[in-house]
Amino acid sequence: MNKRMKLAQPLLNISVFNSFIFSKFNPITKMLFTMRKSLLVVFLLSCSVFSFAEGGVEVTKENRGLFGYKTVTEVFGEGRHTLSCFDPGRTRCRTNMGIVVVDETLTLTEAEFVLIDTKVEELVKEDNLTGLFVFDSKCVIVYAYNADTDRLVYTMYSITEAENLNLI
Repeated sequence: MNKRMKLAQPLLNISVFNSFIFSKFNPITKMLFTMRKSLLVVFLLSCSVFSFAEGGVEVTKENRGLFGYKTVTEVFGEGRHTLSCFDPGRTRCRTNMGIVVVDETLTLTEAEFVLIDTKVEELVKEDNLTGLFVFDSKCVIVYAYNADTDRLVYTMYSITEAENLNLI
């Protein structure tokens, strides 16, 4: 055996040992790797919730059923927070976060979100199909309802953001 082969022999043995170990515990290794990735995604999602610059919170409701909605999706990203509720079903159109982060200066509780949602629904029932209002001197809500498509869209902005967008 030449000198290079003697030096490489321990490395080959370690390589064979490592492949045996990792193949033996491959499901556990995969599970740990998947858990780390999941925790990273949750962490990044949490960080993105608090990084809204300008964009407000947009809620879309379309084709409501007697008991609620079939599809409720909530998306955080690119400076936006959207809550979309579609088609008849049994799910309430509510945020999963428990709080609603409008921007870096304003966070609403779930109870405040429910009050805003109720106010918008009442205005639409009174045939005020489009408009805006200020909620509790905290935020501005701009809403529009299309009766032909049964589609309600409203967006919540902080007072500062509404002023910057010339809404008030």
